[in-house]
Amino acid sequence: MFTNELRAFLLTHESLTEMVGNRIYPQVAPEGVKAPYICYYEMPNSAHDIPVSFPRIQFSVFSPRYTEAKNVSAELKNILNRYSGTIGTKRVIQGVWIGLPELYERDTKLHHIPSDFKMIYREE
Repeated sequence: MFTNELRAFLLTHESLTEMVGNRIYPQVAPEGVKAPYICYYEMPNSAHDIPVSFPRIQFSVFSPRYTEAKNVSAELKNILNRYSGTIGTKRVIQGVWIGLPELYERDTKLHHIPSDFKMIYREE
């Protein structure tokens, strides 16, 4: 599964793990996890007849401190935007950043900065 390979790829970047450790979770963080952390969600991919996939993956950064959330989000963008190379078993053609509005979660008192990335890779 590409999202598992993508998570493993992100964990190889010390610049990101210095900020969040290994706290990168599919969909929902475990209860009581220390912030900052990242959750990711894969959006549905449309079907086509060429051997290229381009799933959209949303990364949501959560932190009680706005600046910290911005810095983690910026580092994700530095790593994935315009990235081409190998992620796991996939040959990535390009990562494309799609920004989203910043949010504040009043119930958890966490800043939430979502970013979508279209990750275009060869299926072969």
